[in-house]
Amino acid sequence: MFAQFPVKPLSPRSPSNSRFSPRSPSNSRFNTKSPKSPQFLKREHRGARIYEPRSPTVPPTARIQPDRPAPILSLPGLPPTELPKSVITPRRRTGFSFGEGWIQSGKTWLAQLRPPWIRPPEDPTTPAIPPVTPKTAKFINESRYYTPKDPKFPGEYGASLSDEASDYTRDPPPLYKKNAPEGGIIGWASVAAAFLIQFCTIGYLFTWNVFEEHYNHVVLTDQNPIAVRFIGSVQWFLALFLSLIAGKLADCGFFRYSVMAGSGLFASSLFLLSLVGEEQIGAIFACQSLGMGIGIGLVFVPTAILPLHYFKRQRGLAIGIVMSGGSFGGMIFPAVLRGLIPNRGMSGAIRVTACIALVFLLIANCFLFLKTPPKPEKPVYPVPRLDIAKYSKEMEYIFATGGAFLTMLVIYYPAMYLDLLGLERGVDQKSAFNSVVILSFTGIIGRVGLGFASDFVGPWNLLMPVSGFLSLMLLTTCAVQGIKSLVFVSMFYGIFSGAWLSLLITALSTLASRMSETGTRIGLVLSISSFGLLFSTLIQHGTLTPNHTWVIPSAISGILLIGVTALAYFSRTFLAAKKPGTRRRVKVIQGLQSFQLL
Repeated sequence: MFAQFPVKPLSPRSPSNSRFSPRSPSNSRFNTKSPKSPQFLKREHRGARIYEPRSPTVPPTARIQPDRPAPILSLPGLPPTELPKSVITPRRRTGFSFGEGWIQSGKTWLAQLRPPWIRPPEDPTTPAIPPVTPKTAKFINESRYYTPKDPKFPGEYGASLSDEASDYTRDPPPLYKKNAPEGGIIGWASVAAAFLIQFCTIGYLFTWNVFEEHYNHVVLTDQNPIAVRFIGSVQWFLALFLSLIAGKLADCGFFRYSVMAGSGLFASSLFLLSLVGEEQIGAIFACQSLGMGIGIGLVFVPTAILPLHYFKRQRGLAIGIVMSGGSFGGMIFPAVLRGLIPNRGMSGAIRVTACIALVFLLIANCFLFLKTPPKPEKPVYPVPRLDIAKYSKEMEYIFATGGAFLTMLVIYYPAMYLDLLGLERGVDQKSAFNSVVILSFTGIIGRVGLGFASDFVGPWNLLMPVSGFLSLMLLTTCAVQGIKSLVFVSMFYGIFSGAWLSLLITALSTLASRMSETGTRIGLVLSISSFGLLFSTLIQHGTLTPNHTWVIPSAISGILLIGVTALAYFSRTFLAAKKPGTRRRVKVIQGLQSFQLL
C-alpha cells in the first residue's frame, strides 16, 4: 500500500567477528566490500541494504536523514482540513445561564412543529446526515445488533431467522451499563428508608381533614372557608409541582442532598406550625403550605424512584412497598392527631407528631447514608437536560400525562369528603372518621398486592382495569346509605386509588430509554398533573353546591375516570406497537390457555 522509504544503510560484519567483539577498522562503515556469504543477511531481512561507493581517504559528509512521510490529510491535492480537538463541542456560555437548557429544548421543539413551507432552506454544503462514527448510538446498535424499531434481519436468500437464532433476536445492548443488583441488603434497606420517608411526609398530608375542621371552628373562625381550603390545596400542589426539579436532581446524582433538604425543611416547618397562634393565617400558610409542601415535593419523587436503581424484576413490588408508606402514615397520623387534641391542644398534638416524624426521618436518612444508588456508566454521546421535543413525539407519554392530569382532579375527592358524607347519611362521628382510616389501610393492600402482580402482568395492563374500577367506585359513592355501604366504598376505593399512583410511576419508568431520565420523565408528568390537584378542592366544593348534592360531583368524577381508562388503553396500544414480535408475557398467557384446554 505504501512505498518503502529509504533507511540508514547497515554496515556488513566479517564472519570472524562475534556479536560482542569490538569492531576492527576493516569492518567500519568505510568498508564497501560486499559480504562473502548471504547467511549474514538473515538478521537484517527487515531493512533494505543501500551501498554507496565512497573513498577510504575522503571523510564522509554529514548524512541527511530523509523526512517522515506526510500525514494523509496534508498530502498535496487535498483541501485544507483540521482535525476536531473533541468529539463533543463545548457548550457556549452566556451571562445568564439559568434555564438555558430548557430554552434550547423549547426552541428545538418549536422548530420541529414548524410547517415545511415556513422552514428556512437547508444549506446544500452541509450534509443532512452526519457521518457514522464509533461515538454515535447508531454505530453501536448496528455494529452487531439490530435496533429495537427494526424487524429481524433476514438470513440467507431473504429467509427470516428463527426465534432461537443468534444475536439478531436479542435485545440491543444498552447505551451504557445498567447496574441493577436485584435487591440485596442495601437494596431492601433503601426500600425501608424510602418507606419511612413517605410515611412521615406523604402520610402527614392526609391529616388535612383534622386541620381543616380545627381551623374552621377554633383557630381561623373569622376567615372564609374557601381561604382555609386554599391552604391545603397549595400544600398538595407543591408536593407534586416540585417533582420535576426533585426528579432531575435525583437523575444528576444529587439524590441524597434533595432528600436531606426536604426532610429538614418539612420537620422544621412542622415544629414552627405548632408555635402559630390564632387568626394568623399568613404564618399558617407559610409553614403548612409553603414549608411543608416544598419539603414533601423534594423527597417524593427521589424516594419513589429509588427502587429502580436496585431492582429490575421486582420493581413493581418494591415501588408498591415504598408508596404504601404514605398510606400507612395516612392511617396513623390523623388518628394520633385527633386523639391528642382534646388533652394537649392543637399545638401540643402537632409537637408530638413532629417528634415522631423527626425520629423516623433521621433513621431513614441514616439508612440512605449507607450507600448511594449505583450510578450507571456515562453515555457515549451527549445527553440533553430536558428533551421536550423527544417526549412530545411519544404518544403513549402524552396520553399518560393527560390521564394523570384528569385523575388528580378527582382521585382525592372521597378522601376529603367521605367522613362528611357518612355524617349526613346517619353514620356516627367515630365510624365516619374510621372510614378514612379504612381507606388508607386498604391502600397499603392495593399498592403492595397489585405492585407485585405488575411484575408478572405488566403495569400498563393493570393500569386500565384499575382506572375502570376507580370510575365505578366514584359513580357509586353517592349511593352510600349507612355504615355497611360506607365501609364497602372505603375498602374498594382505597385498594384501587392506592394502587393507581404506584402503577403509574412503575409504568412511566418503562418509557425511559436510560436510567438517567427516569426521574425527569416521572417528575414532568406529576408536575403537570399538580395543576389539576391545585384546583381539585375548589372544583369539588363548587360542584357539591351549598345543598350538598352528592350526585353531581360523583357523576363528574366517574365520567372523568372513564376518560382516563380510555387514555390508559391508548398509551398501552401505542407502546405495544413499538415492540413487534411475541413478548414473554404473551407466551406465558398462551401457555396457560393451552394447558387449560388440555
